Amino acid sequence: MKATLLTKRFVRCPHGCAHEFSVEHLSHYEDGRQFGPWFCDDCGRGWNFTKMPDGFDVTGDKKRMVFGKVILVLPPQTEPIYFTLDSSMQDRPLVDREEGLQYLYEQHSCPVNWFRDMVEMQIGDNKDPHGVLKFVRYFDVESPTTTVAELGTGE
Repeated sequence: MKATLLTKRFVRCPHGCAHEFSVEHLSHYEDGRQFGPWFCDDCGRGWNFTKMPDGFDVTGDKKRMVFGKVILVLPPQTEPIYFTLDSSMQDRPLVDREEGLQYLYEQHSCPVNWFRDMVEMQIGDNKDPHGVLKFVRYFDVESPTTTVAELGTGE
């Protein structure tokens, strides 16, 4: 049996991180096409791509992701259940972030969007329940690997 050798295109974070991003899906675009900004999941710094004949030209971008943790609560029958999600976004004042996140998690999106391994969430006949969880708090963190134990819940 022969093994099939595949070559995949990746770009390493241009800011010095070891994080790699697949650009295979961009290789079919015409030369000169620009993409970005993309953001590193490790350092949060952004960059832009330009498709070139021999690959991609990568340039840094001043925009940056701010890493955080979002605490949500499922209102209790007897005790609350808290969910912690990784969060990142472009740098904005904390007040704007908190208001925007409250709207996002309480009204705008379904929990299925946050729990990637969940196939479905259903309450009665409703298979797209919005507003099930309530926003509690947002924490800025230095790294996406920061744990909830390091933060506390602020209560």
